Amino acid sequence: MTLFAVSININATAEACWAVLTDGSQWTRWNPTIEKVEGSIMPGGTLKVYTKLSPGRVFPVRVSVFDSQRKMVWIGGMALGLFRGVRTYTLTQKECGVEFSTTEKFTGILGPLITRAIPDLQPSIDESAAALKRWAEQDAEPGAGADRRFQKSSKGPRSLNRSRCSGGAFPPSMQHQSNGWEAVAAHFIAERSSIGAATVRSWCRLLPPGSSVLDLGCGCGNPIADVLMVEGCLVYGIDASASMIAAFRSRFPAATLACEPVENSSFFGQTYDGVIAIGLLFLLPAELQRLLIRRVAAVLRPGGLFLFTAPLEVAQWQDCMMGGPCLSLGDQEYRHALREAGLSDIGEFCDEGGNHYYQTRSQ
Repeated sequence: MTLFAVSININATAEACWAVLTDGSQWTRWNPTIEKVEGSIMPGGTLKVYTKLSPGRVFPVRVSVFDSQRKMVWIGGMALGLFRGVRTYTLTQKECGVEFSTTEKFTGILGPLITRAIPDLQPSIDESAAALKRWAEQDAEPGAGADRRFQKSSKGPRSLNRSRCSGGAFPPSMQHQSNGWEAVAAHFIAERSSIGAATVRSWCRLLPPGSSVLDLGCGCGNPIADVLMVEGCLVYGIDASASMIAAFRSRFPAATLACEPVENSSFFGQTYDGVIAIGLLFLLPAELQRLLIRRVAAVLRPGGLFLFTAPLEVAQWQDCMMGGPCLSLGDQEYRHALREAGLSDIGEFCDEGGNHYYQTRSQ
């Protein structure tokens, strides 16, 4: 066995360090040893890692452990146990900051032969840890910029899709079934970015080919439904904004869509292999969020997957585009609601925009 290891103290929160580690699209910005990371860093995700130490080579790995803000393990190697490489990242919250540790372990029958041809990885591992420390501590400095979960300008999360739903304490001017989103639909469509597309692509590849997916708060279909359809999923989209549905239908004329509030949609009359809700739940009042989770659990087929975005923190804020109220129940309450609904295997990860995801499975 060959082992390389490093441990370093970082004056930042475990959450901040985890956000950096799980945002593969940004690794080249902070990690000077990396040329490129392809794929989404998520539970069960597969990655292709390109390093400067071995130019031109690709290292395929699988995310085998994804314990949010605590531990992540990448595994790669050869079949039949001939050679195995295990990279482990560990975060331990301390009274002042966190202890960050990385280990790289090589085992297998061919281990001694292969490791003799591998350059010394210790300087690279040391450099990566030091780079993470600089990046995370820079973000932790007052005035250094918005947290990767919240924008200080709007006091809200960087929502991928500020989806439309009805119900809740919305101002009188927003008492339309879209709660203000119809009025800003053109602006939203023009501003919608591709953030999150890679994450959704990795998620839908965990589903069987040709799976049916219910897209709650589907918006104009770009980029989430676009990705789902390219991957061969049969998409059912719900949105309470007529303009959003019209834009969706112009892109995908054969799509199955409903212009109605998600909480009482007729689409909950059938079952699905997957349900996705990007930027939706925190626009609902607390009880409607819990109700929607229960309704999703009821329509998921055995082993079906549910993916949604919500901040880890308990928080309230005003949406920066629509101006309506947003509410995050927080990690503990979301996990409780998912378990109460009979959903298990709860995983968490972030995308390239710092948006926080929950992924769970029906029993």
